[in-house]
Amino acid sequence: MKSIFIYLFCFFIGTINSFAQDFKFAQLDQNIKINNAASPGLIKQKAELILGYRSRWTKASPFRDLMISYDHKVKNFNIGTSIIQNDAGKASLKSTKVLLNFGYKKQLTESGDFIALGLNGGILQQRFQEQLFQFDNQYTEGSGYDSGVDNGEDFSNTNQVLPVLNIGLVGKKYFNRLSITLGVSLNNINKPSTGFYTEQMESLPMETALFSKITIPWSERFEGNIFLAYQKHKFSNERIVGFQLNSKLTEANWIHFALSSRIGEAIVIESGYQYQQSTFILSYDIGNNMLSEIEGFKNVFELSFKNNF
Repeated sequence: MKSIFIYLFCFFIGTINSFAQDFKFAQLDQNIKINNAASPGLIKQKAELILGYRSRWTKASPFRDLMISYDHKVKNFNIGTSIIQNDAGKASLKSTKVLLNFGYKKQLTESGDFIALGLNGGILQQRFQEQLFQFDNQYTEGSGYDSGVDNGEDFSNTNQVLPVLNIGLVGKKYFNRLSITLGVSLNNINKPSTGFYTEQMESLPMETALFSKITIPWSERFEGNIFLAYQKHKFSNERIVGFQLNSKLTEANWIHFALSSRIGEAIVIESGYQYQQSTFILSYDIGNNMLSEIEGFKNVFELSFKNNF
C-alpha cells in the first residue's frame, strides 16, 4: 500500500509540472485513431462511429480513458468530431479533449491507392480539485495530516482550457493482393502555453506519431495485418509491434485476434467479433514494466465498439 501511495503522489507532482496527461488506447486500430488526424481517410463506408473505454489499475486508482468519435464522408471530404477524456479518480488531473475533424482523400489509382490529409483542432481542458490532495506542509510530527493547515502551494488556477491543433497524412499502396498503409502525424503543432503556476508556464510540446500497416490476404477466409508504430512524447518514446489475424466465418460474420507489444511496457492481447457493419473488441494488457510489480497496477482492460453506416 505504501508503494501505491508513493507512486500516486509522484505521478500527480510529475503531472502538475509537465501539465500533460497521455490519452492512451492500446488496441491497434484505436491507437491509430487517436494519434493521426487523417485516420478518417481509412473509413470504408459513408460514416463511422467509434466508442472506446479503457480502465487501468482498478485496485490502486481508477484510471479511465473514454472516447467517442463520429466521422462522415461527403464525396472526397470528411467531417466529424472526437471527444476523449482521461480521469484517474477524484484526486487527479482530469483531461478532456474536444476536436473537430476535417479531411480530404484523393484516390490515385483504380486499384485503390490513395492519399488522405487530415486536420483536427479544438480544446484541451485540464482541471483538478486542490482540496482533495495532501501536501507535505499539511503533515506535522506527532499528529500527522491536518487538512486545516495551508498546503503552501501557489496555484494560479486549477482549471485551464488550451487550444490544440493536429495534422496527419495517411497513404495506402496496393501490390497485387498485398497492401501497405503508412501514416505520419504532428500533434499540438500550435504548442499552446500551459501551466498551473504563474511563474512556471511552458509550451505544450509537439508530438510525432508514425505507423505502418501491412495487410496480407492469405485466402478468402483469412487476412493478416502487421502493425508497426512509433510515438514521440515529451518524456518518453513509445514503440509498438503487433500482428492481427482476421477470419471470415460467413459473409456477415468475422472474428479477429491480435497480439501486440508496447516495447518495455506491456503485451496486449485482443479479440474481436464483427457482425455486418458492427465490431466489438476486448483487450487486456499484461504489464512488463516496473509498475506491474506493484500490487494494484496489473489490471488493464479495454473495450471498443465500431459501427459503419
